[in-house]
Amino acid sequence: MRMVHLILPRRIPSRRRLVKTGALGEELGWRGFLLPRLGQLTGMTAASWIMGVLWSLWHVPAFFDATLPHYFMPMLVVLPFITFFGVFMGFMFNRAGGSVLATMVAHLSLNIMTALGGASLTSSMFWGALASVFGVIAISITLESRAHTLRRQQEYV
Repeated sequence: MRMVHLILPRRIPSRRRLVKTGALGEELGWRGFLLPRLGQLTGMTAASWIMGVLWSLWHVPAFFDATLPHYFMPMLVVLPFITFFGVFMGFMFNRAGGSVLATMVAHLSLNIMTALGGASLTSSMFWGALASVFGVIAISITLESRAHTLRRQQEYV
């Protein structure tokens, strides 16, 4: 498996382009367009979870394309990470006043970190650790958001 990791950058010529365009294009579409509209329908916390799940499912075809890095990644561990990271990104978008710049920087940072290496993209442990950290963050954000909403409702009573 380590051999796959070592040859991955040479094998996928579009890797540099994916690092940049994924972060920029996806953020304009997912957070810049979809998230505010979902938020109007469901509230921003629910919208972040819905968008996170949709964003995760949107990546599924990439796991079956041998020209993309996802092909070598453990799909059943990466998909929950993408969902949780999406919730985190939804929170960032909201805290930044609806600006996609913060989410572009976060997404680009993630893409650069994984492209530079250090951990094998095929490692379930690596992706599991990321999923765990961002899962805790996503759940904490959700619980805090609900508690904040309840506190605000009680102030008006």
